[in-house]
Amino acid sequence: MKTNLTTTEVSNLTEHLKLNQLNVVEAVTPSNVAEVKSFFIDHAIRNDFPNIEFRYDLDKLKQCTVRNSAIERARHRILDSLTPESSADQAICDILNHRFNQLGAANRIIAGVVNQSNDETAAAVRDLYGTVEDSDFYEAVRGPLKSSPNSILLSESEREQLKNINLNALDIAKYFCGALDYCGLKKWDVEIGKQYSSIDARDINLSGHPILGIPFDRQVTGLKLVSLIGHEINCHIRNVENSRAWFTEHLGDDSPLLPLVPFLSKSFSEKNYEGIAKLSDYLTTGEVPSSSYLMTIALAQHVDSWSQIASYNYRRAIAGGKSREAAANSAWIHTYRVLRGATNTEHTNGYAFTKDAGYLLGFKRMRELRKINSLYPEYASLSEFDTKSLLDADQIATPRYRDRNPAVWAAHQILARQA
Repeated sequence: MKTNLTTTEVSNLTEHLKLNQLNVVEAVTPSNVAEVKSFFIDHAIRNDFPNIEFRYDLDKLKQCTVRNSAIERARHRILDSLTPESSADQAICDILNHRFNQLGAANRIIAGVVNQSNDETAAAVRDLYGTVEDSDFYEAVRGPLKSSPNSILLSESEREQLKNINLNALDIAKYFCGALDYCGLKKWDVEIGKQYSSIDARDINLSGHPILGIPFDRQVTGLKLVSLIGHEINCHIRNVENSRAWFTEHLGDDSPLLPLVPFLSKSFSEKNYEGIAKLSDYLTTGEVPSSSYLMTIALAQHVDSWSQIASYNYRRAIAGGKSREAAANSAWIHTYRVLRGATNTEHTNGYAFTKDAGYLLGFKRMRELRKINSLYPEYASLSEFDTKSLLDADQIATPRYRDRNPAVWAAHQILARQA
């Protein structure tokens, strides 16, 4: 791939614009979320579902939207500088253009929140994450996906034994380090710290190294740890590293375009990325993804207020046998995750933050795609469009980091330790 830009010019563009660092979920998270949650739970327990008011850090979000024109100029400057010399080069150009389209949609989501327009935000969300079709909703209503016991990697006896083993943060770190080494992902570090509220894979930390963070007080069962190793290490980390390795190898070690590799290697739409991780969870634990988020999104697309959606989720949880407190918390998490980003909850006008539909729909799609071509699961940090572009160019090949089933490896290690 030829370009008339220098490495310094490309690096300056990617660093200044932070092309691969925009966090859409962070942008749609209200600044008063803890306060609103407490208010909601107090009322929901009494079977009362008033509409709520989200507040956002608009000054911070405005700083993101002012970059839009600069990003568009960078897009043209980078794409216009490229001269593809092969079908693979052309595929990379197409993926780069697609990634800029995704970045534009992500920025429009933020602009919609700043402009306090549910309609504007919803249109951008649909561009980035898609919608839930009525057929998806009806399939979810009919019941959960059926599991196939023969496809589960661990026996029922092994899963039951692992459920009864309790592990702390030090144990988690030990097995994470072992699994990373087992997979050949040696440049990743593992860290325990109070700054982590959940297990968190970060491409770059303050020391400049990718890191897998663990809350200092985190405790899990053996089965949960095994599932986390499959989800975070064998899927998320390995997928990103495979994509980065392919783009780096194809562009060449001396290419001025190397600063774009992180931007190219991770799609903003995470349907495949989360879908293959959910498939890993299923193959490890035997549990299929819940349809609750998809059903809430489908409902939100057809109703007009927080109150209606929350009331439905609460009644559904009660009907499922939950206590009032548990039902209130379930109604909160499902309603909140689907309506985050809304600036008017009294008249939502069909607004839905559809990202979480990707867990179930991505799970189903990845089960189909891996039958079409076994390389889709290996490069799941890319979108289906990205991977198909490379497959059509007949260039994508055996991944740098193969699937060695570290979840099964870890399960046997944990069980042997307890014997």
